[in-house]
Amino acid sequence: MHIYNRNSFIFEKISQRMMRKIMKVGPTTLVVSLPSNWAKQFKLKKGNELMLDIQGNSLRVSALGAVEPKEAVLDLRGHDHLLHLLISNLYKVGYKKITISFIPEKTIWHRYRKITHLDLIKSLVDHLTGMDIDEMRKTRQGSIIILKERAQLSSEEFSHAFNKLFFHLSNQAEQVSMHFKGRPVSREEVRMMERLINQASDFCLRILNTQGYHDYMKTAIVFSLVTKLEEIGDEYFNLFLYADQKKVRLDERQIALLLSINQQIKDIYLLVNKFSDGAYDAFSERIVKHFAQFEEIAEKNITKEQLRCCFFIYSILQKCRDLLETSLAINHEKFSP
Repeated sequence: MHIYNRNSFIFEKISQRMMRKIMKVGPTTLVVSLPSNWAKQFKLKKGNELMLDIQGNSLRVSALGAVEPKEAVLDLRGHDHLLHLLISNLYKVGYKKITISFIPEKTIWHRYRKITHLDLIKSLVDHLTGMDIDEMRKTRQGSIIILKERAQLSSEEFSHAFNKLFFHLSNQAEQVSMHFKGRPVSREEVRMMERLINQASDFCLRILNTQGYHDYMKTAIVFSLVTKLEEIGDEYFNLFLYADQKKVRLDERQIALLLSINQQIKDIYLLVNKFSDGAYDAFSERIVKHFAQFEEIAEKNITKEQLRCCFFIYSILQKCRDLLETSLAINHEKFSP
């Protein structure tokens, strides 16, 4: 079944769901029949092997070497303001092939600068782990570029990407803080770190969407954690860009608060991986203390530009507080009898 919606300009195949009864063969073997149309489509016959993936109460059956790739087609010639969001989100959802119609020389604004369609696509592909440009060709209306997954994903890769996400976020927090302490860094340095954060988080979300988490019950919770970490990275990046553009200098109290919040990134990592009641209580107390410090700073006589920077800091603080709850959910088995 195919759907093509000109307004949404996304072409995708819709999955089908059906019921099957369990049959018994012999004294202990349980059997479920395969849908005949599916078996014919992949030319399956007696003796062929199938791949089974167990995901909690779900069992995913795949035809080895014959699984049809998940594809999408985008026409960006009239929707280029969505180019970055569409490609990155289709990647995160798990599409294995993305065909894009675009105008190579056309320029758009992206991240505070002008860039051509082609350069933006190439830039995006650089941080889509596991995908490459497979083909590019001219058409009467513009050009077509095809992105393809170059290697099959494995859920075992998640742990490495997840650790990298924390590592890059911690480095970015330190980068931005050092900038306010008088050790300036360039926009390109901060932009590169933000790019690495997005690369790691997008890859984590792609694995979660296509493979799930190794503990099935935690997939949605871990998805929320990865998303929130990426959002914290965005807030640090926007804080730096605003302060750099407006030449804002923070006072000692504001810098001290920011440095203390930076430590919470490392604390969250420890809570997620080595949860303990003592660490949780200590983290909670620090969060309360940080909010109190922020209230004191906000009530003082500060400049309009400093207040704007404080909004970014407050947003980071709020998201860290949210992750406190997430760390509880991720370690739910600690509270089982």
